[in-house]
Amino acid sequence: MAKTKTGVKTETELELEERLYPLEAVQAAAYAFTDRAYARVETAGEGRLRVVLAFKPATSAAARAALAGELRNELLHQALRHKVSQANQKIREFIVTKALVSALPASAKVASAEEPCKECTTGPDGAPGSAAAHAPLDAELEGEIDRLLKEIDSGSGADDPLGVTSSWEEKFGPAGEAQGDAKKEGAA
Repeated sequence: MAKTKTGVKTETELELEERLYPLEAVQAAAYAFTDRAYARVETAGEGRLRVVLAFKPATSAAARAALAGELRNELLHQALRHKVSQANQKIREFIVTKALVSALPASAKVASAEEPCKECTTGPDGAPGSAAAHAPLDAELEGEIDRLLKEIDSGSGADDPLGVTSSWEEKFGPAGEAQGDAKKEGAA
């Protein structure tokens, strides 16, 4: 830990286990502090990372004291975001793929649902027959996504219980009538 000649801390550091805090999460957490400190992420041995925050000159003593605790909180936040992102990666990719395919004009759509694409029947190395690496989402989830996409394509909007697609005038009448009714009620 570096200090100035007067004994004031100029940086704070924190060592972490990489199995608990993935590198991507540590980098994201360190980046969140770049407005108040200079951040450095480095290895600290086998399976360990070190985050060093060197305070910027304008950082007050109170802010310096709070920075280490804030860094710990941000590390937890980013580690959880990373975990959730990994857990939802497959569904995100599926939804994006469906959206992009549905945006194609009919003439551009070549492969049908019965004919899997080359990437679906080959593995990452291009070898045929390793389609198990691309396990499909369960049928119920795929059906729900297809139903939602068809509902969007139909554009009917018939199922609008909150009246989101209705204009103000359709809900409450012309603006003058609503204000005039309120004035009449207030005068009575």
